[in-house]
Amino acid sequence: MDFFYQVHYRLGMTLEAAMCDGVVSRTQGAVLWLVASEVGADHEMLRKDIERSLREWYETSNSNVSKILRDLASPPLNFLSQRESPHSGREKIVTLTPAGAAFVRDMRQRGVEYFNNALDHMSLNDMGKGSDFFSALFSKPVAPVAIEGKSVRRGGGGYRRKTR
Repeated sequence: MDFFYQVHYRLGMTLEAAMCDGVVSRTQGAVLWLVASEVGADHEMLRKDIERSLREWYETSNSNVSKILRDLASPPLNFLSQRESPHSGREKIVTLTPAGAAFVRDMRQRGVEYFNNALDHMSLNDMGKGSDFFSALFSKPVAPVAIEGKSVRRGGGGYRRKTR
């Protein structure tokens, strides 16, 4: 458990904050990263798939997902576009706009810069061992955890936006 704390909170959450640069919340950043990473060959992603991931990661509601997507698709951000699916009037198709794709590229660069600073005390050999560890760890899907009979607190969806 000490390992989890170090990786998730001390490394992961600070990495997310650095990548989001105060422009978007960590949840909004996760949506952008998800869309950039999981889109198909058509560069589109179904809204329901975004909602499913956010529900699993952040325990967020359908209405909160709508708000997050609306905020990312509206000025001043304009990072996403949403349109009705030709197969179902109830489903939306989400794509990154050019501004969204540029922000994700910048997120990636800020992540690299973060690691350059955070890991500058480590040797390339040690970093290679860490990389090998995570490659082996995620070489097969991680099993989801089902908690029966437990009430799970639904997380809030607060966000902040850096004013420039």
